[in-house]
Amino acid sequence: MPRHVGVDDGAPIDYLIGASLLLRARALRQAGLLDEGYFLYWEDVELSFRLRAAGWRLAVAVDSTVEHRGTRPLAFAEPMRDFHYTRSSMRFLRDHARLPWLAGLLLTGRRIASRVRYRRWANLGAIARALLDGQRPTSAP
Repeated sequence: MPRHVGVDDGAPIDYLIGASLLLRARALRQAGLLDEGYFLYWEDVELSFRLRAAGWRLAVAVDSTVEHRGTRPLAFAEPMRDFHYTRSSMRFLRDHARLPWLAGLLLTGRRIASRVRYRRWANLGAIARALLDGQRPTSAP
């Protein structure tokens, strides 16, 4: 019988969004905490994959409301957002995708095309740096 992480609405989901998580302590003891190797982005997806691998079924409280305040999100135009998003996505794909290079190409291809279209040259440089930086191995949690 599957175990539940949150309140179940019956729909299967692949990952939880980290802005609002309610997890059982037993689930975290089994799967581990958020991986500190992800500076920004994808750490919630990675934890969700480990939870599912440990036998937990992810669920969402569909009637809940969350207001996220206190920090200003990185804007689309900021190269650092593209750097961290790309670096984290490459790490996630390297660790969890069957074909990480193909998945990475598909994932970053659209972002690169958009940055070219809007002439966000600094963002392209940030994406390139992240792709190179993402090749370096990092320690596991």
